[in-house]
Amino acid sequence: MGAINAQSSSIYGKITDEERSEEMLYVNIYFYKNGIYTTECKTDSNGNFFIPIDPGKYEVKVNYLGYPDRIITNTIINRGQRTKLDIQLISDCSHSITTDYKIPLIKTDNSSTSITIISEEIHKEPQKDIPQLIQSMPGVSINNF
Repeated sequence: MGAINAQSSSIYGKITDEERSEEMLYVNIYFYKNGIYTTECKTDSNGNFFIPIDPGKYEVKVNYLGYPDRIITNTIINRGQRTKLDIQLISDCSHSITTDYKIPLIKTDNSSTSITIISEEIHKEPQKDIPQLIQSMPGVSINNF
């Protein structure tokens, strides 16, 4: 039985933030050959990536939350060679993610209710006696045991 001579090709590199020069963890990297998706990988905890890949000309798309997609065209992978591709991403400060957060009317994880009285409310009330003020609040009942 004869030996098989496999010539493997691969691509490797590091992805960093251009402004801070920091490694970027778990960035998605997609490879397209002739416009067709072929494979993908992620950076590791040091911003490095490595993937065995067939030789050819690729478009490499880098995707990470908070950064615009970066596309590198005409990336040539030669047979039997390791191709190095370091990529820097630039943060997209022109877009921001916003959400509307509203305090729920009823807290589902709390079986008790509470009311906060601020000093301005106390000064508006005709009675200045705190126990009487508390008794006058809606839903308050005081039981003496």
